[in-house]
Amino acid sequence: MTISLIPLTWRKAEVDSQGGVGQNNQPMIVVAAVIKKDGRVLLAERSGKGPAGGWEFPGGKVERGETPELALAREIQEELKVTIRVGPLLDTVNLPDLPGTKLMAFEAELLSDTISLTSHGCYAWARPEELWQFRLLPADRELVERLQARNYFR
Repeated sequence: MTISLIPLTWRKAEVDSQGGVGQNNQPMIVVAAVIKKDGRVLLAERSGKGPAGGWEFPGGKVERGETPELALAREIQEELKVTIRVGPLLDTVNLPDLPGTKLMAFEAELLSDTISLTSHGCYAWARPEELWQFRLLPADRELVERLQARNYFR
């Protein structure tokens, strides 16, 4: 597995594999990739676990000893079977349904084109003005609001 990363400020995230607050009272960190291509943004629909049917920016939990950037590259490889280059941190939001959990959203670039889903029902490339047509999960909805307020998608 090849993982390409743009060096950023490396952080260690101490997380509890059960979710919520980890060791030393550190918040659990989840990461998401905001991937743009040809004027569209990648969204994935959750299936099976958690809030099935909700749409999100793909990503997942940071495991003990991982940096958020490495965790994001790993999660995208596992869930979408593609390689990404992790870019800058775009924003951090609290997950309203999981107190003590923070979502760190990073810009990411696809380095391979063929997406093969392993844990999502389907995916979509949405224009920025179409994002509200999807039933976004609460943290992803807040993230879209913040990014649109900064004209990120333009």
